[in-house]
Amino acid sequence: MRHNQDVILITGKNEIHGPALERAGFSARCYPPPLTEPSIREIAELPEACAAVLEIGSDTGDRHHTPADAIARFRHRICISDAPCDMVRSYLMNAGIPDLLCSPDSGRLVRYLSTILEQVPAPAASILLLDDEKRHIDMITAILSRFDYAIELATSTGQLFSFSEREDIPFIAINLGSPILDLKQLVRGFLADGSFRKKPVIIYRDMSDGIYIHELISGLNRITPYILSPDELYSFLVEFLFRKEITPLVTSLHEKFCGSPVNFNCQSIGRIYRMHRDELFSMKTVFDGEEYDTERHVDLIKRALVKTEGLKWMISKAEEVRRITCGAGVSAV
Repeated sequence: MRHNQDVILITGKNEIHGPALERAGFSARCYPPPLTEPSIREIAELPEACAAVLEIGSDTGDRHHTPADAIARFRHRICISDAPCDMVRSYLMNAGIPDLLCSPDSGRLVRYLSTILEQVPAPAASILLLDDEKRHIDMITAILSRFDYAIELATSTGQLFSFSEREDIPFIAINLGSPILDLKQLVRGFLADGSFRKKPVIIYRDMSDGIYIHELISGLNRITPYILSPDELYSFLVEFLFRKEITPLVTSLHEKFCGSPVNFNCQSIGRIYRMHRDELFSMKTVFDGEEYDTERHVDLIKRALVKTEGLKWMISKAEEVRRITCGAGVSAV
């Protein structure tokens, strides 16, 4: 299968990953780190549609800035790391790089690239976003597109209200710290616009500078009970959209093969037989010849799992989450 897709490799294992990508139908362009000036100039001439794979270590100092800057304009940027520590996570957040694979072998890297680069149908819905910071826009766009949603950017508060009237926009996200946001206009418009109030709104803010008192007393609690940090927003979107995609697929399989009163979980076949003998002999067969595309459902479940693998680093650790922390513990309530 020919992907007609150039993949830029900047890793210490180019000699392993490159041939594997070529066998899978990609065109691998290998640049061993550290990048030389001729390599940087050559990369700068490549089309933006290229995918770039960058290896990054736990030392996220200046030596990573050059390759990260060199691939900044490419549509798909994937980092790989043997040490995905908090420093790496923070570096990727600040750089607006959405994908991180932990110590992938060549087979995993090929599967991941094949999945995220495949053609998908046009998105049926868009998330409305008011933000002007590229790293936020890049991260949110990457998450949404992974789950077949588009992004609609509003460049002013007035445009936010105008776009929100569209039927294909089910959700709204607003960067509270963006200079293009008129907070008073937002609150006034929310209270006056009944159609805007029908759609859920997520407010987020970079908490590194704290939150200002006028933002807390502005009436934001009428719009949302929480103010998230950007990384909390990313974590929420990945979890939310993944569950939305995979749950109907799993439910469909469950209803087909497990929709019976007999509990087949966590019991031996002997106990199942003793407890449910009559039901076992009276159950409708699951192989009744009816048309059911089981293979397609299984393929879609596998696709959902594979394409989310590179986004899982954004998820907050379960043991640290008791409730939404709003970054610095901020709540709009």
